[in-house]
Amino acid sequence: MKNKKSKNNSTDESEFCSSNEELPEVLPLTEDEAVKNPTNSGGEEIGAELVTIIAELDSASDLIQRGELYQNDVLVARLEHNKDDTLGKSFRSKELSEVDLSEREIMPTLEDQWIQDESNSATVSWVKWFILLGILLAMSAGIWAFINLSGEEVDEGEKAQEIKEIALVSVQSDIDDAQNIANVSACVKNYLEATSIEERAKYCRNQESTLRKMTKSYGNELIFDIYHFEGISKSSEIRMEDKEITIVSANISSQSGGTGVENKPKSLLLEKQEDGTYLVDWDTAVVYQPADWNAFIADRNTEAHVFRLEARERINYGPYLYEFSDDNIYQAYRIAIRGNAEKYLIGYTKKGSEVDEIMKSLTLVKGNKNTGSRMTVPMMLKLVFPKGAQSDQCVEILEVVSDSWFLP
Repeated sequence: MKNKKSKNNSTDESEFCSSNEELPEVLPLTEDEAVKNPTNSGGEEIGAELVTIIAELDSASDLIQRGELYQNDVLVARLEHNKDDTLGKSFRSKELSEVDLSEREIMPTLEDQWIQDESNSATVSWVKWFILLGILLAMSAGIWAFINLSGEEVDEGEKAQEIKEIALVSVQSDIDDAQNIANVSACVKNYLEATSIEERAKYCRNQESTLRKMTKSYGNELIFDIYHFEGISKSSEIRMEDKEITIVSANISSQSGGTGVENKPKSLLLEKQEDGTYLVDWDTAVVYQPADWNAFIADRNTEAHVFRLEARERINYGPYLYEFSDDNIYQAYRIAIRGNAEKYLIGYTKKGSEVDEIMKSLTLVKGNKNTGSRMTVPMMLKLVFPKGAQSDQCVEILEVVSDSWFLP
């Protein structure tokens, strides 16, 4: 194979050297032109590196080397694409010169390029998988954050809304309280400082019926007093039946003046109206009696009458007299109108009756029933004298009309 190759080289050299004409100028190809122009012998493209090397060999003496480099490149291509090619096998079996080896170091073979490509491909593939995994993790984290943070934002928004609503309710409650205090003060002031029955009745519950009772009462026993309102010392709110009631203690001084604030504040009971204003319950303010207490006693009236009274449980061995002498049947209570405690009556209930149970529950101090502690409490009772009563002090309690002096 060496002879064949040498022969070809000798023939080529003699052909080029026997001519007296100047060698044609070899124009070096650019890399792009080399790729676009295939060779006639193998149909393979001249490598860019080979073109560069050939372009750098300028002298005629190097022309043989040019041919060898070109031939080597074609043989390498033929070997890589056709493993059974005889010429390729002869090329691979020949002993390469130092020039060949050096040139091959410059021009890596297709096997070397394939190995490098495979290595780069593996690296690129690994990097792609790593990037893909990173993208998936980032997407998962983003979705998780969106779901959870969105939920937290919703929760925070709901909490903020709740706090806002609570704050608004609190503010509104403060406003309502302030308005209520103003309305209470205005009502009490107008009531106490009224200069006539008609004017005072305007600030009372049940104005028409109250005006009639006021006219009769002030014409008989009650004295119409005019006060100067100094302010509310204390107040409390309760609910009686379906009514919103406020009990106030008002500091007052007389209109005639000079004495300043009275030692005992005047207590009033006010009912809240639908429009937020208040009206005084005149009946409790003056402890109005629906009937004449003194006449009832003097006549030993056998018709039932209702009175605003203060009641206190009697001792068990107390006075059981006349019609009520059997203490196994009756329970005695001491009752009187306010301001006339000395002229009291003894009211009796039948033991075990509903009236008796109510009286006990009202007159016994809560939490001290075992010790039998007693207290005096306001209430409205329906009383009657027995027929042929032998005493003007013993009456029967028929009904507990109210557990206070207030009638809804």
